[in-house]
Amino acid sequence: MPLNLHEKCLEQMHVSLKEQLGKVEVRNGVFLESASLEPLTATQSILPQTGKIHEALQRYIGESSFLDFVSGNLSRELDETQEYSSERGSVPLSTIGKYADIEAVSKRLITSFESLPWQYSVAVAMPESFSRVFCSCIGQFVISDSVSILSGATMDAEFPLISGIKKRDQNVAGGGLFLLLGNRTGEWQKERAYLVVRVEGFIGKYVATETLTRAINTVRSFVGLLIAQRVLKRNYTYTPTQALKNTTCTAVRERSGSLKRLGNSKRDTPKSSSILN
Repeated sequence: MPLNLHEKCLEQMHVSLKEQLGKVEVRNGVFLESASLEPLTATQSILPQTGKIHEALQRYIGESSFLDFVSGNLSRELDETQEYSSERGSVPLSTIGKYADIEAVSKRLITSFESLPWQYSVAVAMPESFSRVFCSCIGQFVISDSVSILSGATMDAEFPLISGIKKRDQNVAGGGLFLLLGNRTGEWQKERAYLVVRVEGFIGKYVATETLTRAINTVRSFVGLLIAQRVLKRNYTYTPTQALKNTTCTAVRERSGSLKRLGNSKRDTPKSSSILN
């Protein structure tokens, strides 16, 4: 169900946001200047401060719901449509082609905001040893309405990793050196098992929302349960710093089928899990 904000609230938000967006600046072509986003708190203050809508927004995003929504959305759009340049300084958002019409941008963002919550499926690859047993013997297991384990073959059919947006597909494929390979796209590993957690709310770029936190906590709880039940065991191995790899998870926004690369995190002490014999 959408938020169903009062018509007068929407009108006031539009007037305020149109004014504040004119102050937003972009650095290097793709990064929002965080200080220039602070005036958006004026628009945030127009939203209900108590009641069901307020509680829902805190559950979907957090305390700064509107500011984080605008920041997360614009950051994703800039990343996917603009080119990074170390030589470009800070410029007003309105000087960038598709954002020249500030009124239209304001209306679009508020319409999107009111349509919350959005549905996502967050997928995390399981250890290889677990995957070998799971994919050969089970293939698909539904734990609850929001948690399941699927094989890569099932993931490929249910969640295709091609959106048609070049930069987004490159991000899903891994970015970095993959960018040198041209039109390379992401793919699910057929012999790998994936833990899939379904959540609703909002997940944006460069913002930490309650929706993402819930998904991560569910993953941690599930893996912890597997370790406690001796399905997985935790091993410690030494890996030189330069050999550390980033760990990532991918979220598919089910509402529109768009794909997002959620984040990377380096592990100071590499750990691995494997299925017990």
